[in-house]
Amino acid sequence: MGILRIMMLPKIQLLAVLAFGVAMLLIENQIQKLDESRAKLERTIARHEVAEVEQRHSEYGGGREVSPIVENDDTVIIYNRVPKTASTSFTNIAYDLCGKNRFHVLHINTTKNNPVMSLQDQERGQ
Repeated sequence: MGILRIMMLPKIQLLAVLAFGVAMLLIENQIQKLDESRAKLERTIARHEVAEVEQRHSEYGGGREVSPIVENDDTVIIYNRVPKTASTSFTNIAYDLCGKNRFHVLHINTTKNNPVMSLQDQERGQ
């Protein structure tokens, strides 16, 4: 009876390790699904926010005709803001015109040499 008790202990330990391993795999799978859902939700929110801004800009433009979108237009304009030179006003003009002229403005904050894009701009970049 003593040998049977000694033989059962490693089996129980093996089952416990296997159960722990399966539980960890299930938890990792759930974490991955939650991360994917969060990323999808962020993309959807950004898409809706962009649509709202474009709709607001088109309503603000009144009855003005909008030129058709050029599919192969790959023009990029980079503007480096300079403090104390009315650069904020210039940037605001770009934001006001983007909806009317069907282009996007990306604001990249480079505080402490660490470029960061907003969620909306990240969505537009994908």
